[in-house]
Amino acid sequence: MASQGVATKEELELIRDYCILPHMLTMLENDRFNLENAYGIKLKDILYIPIDTMHQWILNDLKTAKRLLKSASIKVSDPVSSPDGIRCTVWIRGYEQSFCFWRELARSEIKIRFGRYMGQIINKHPSH
Repeated sequence: MASQGVATKEELELIRDYCILPHMLTMLENDRFNLENAYGIKLKDILYIPIDTMHQWILNDLKTAKRLLKSASIKVSDPVSSPDGIRCTVWIRGYEQSFCFWRELARSEIKIRFGRYMGQIINKHPSH
């Protein structure tokens, strides 16, 4: 059990997900837009598959994180990008805390997450 105002490891992971997953969605939306507006790419329809699949999975993961935070009575402000990283305010067990996920840490986590999602896509659709 966590002490007052101190998030458990699992709660910190949920807060991290709540802050990082929206940025991943934005990245995918930008990539899809760029792909839609690119010329000379013959296989656009095939390239939409991983983008759209990851987008749906991330939306589901974000919904799960929001639901679990709500069930734990943890409120998190909308994440905001700042020069040093992704910032949010968290209200947990009656205490208010500011969190910052440093830019390099967020980048690393995003790369790892995209790698996991791509691994799932590759395993789901093995080559012939």
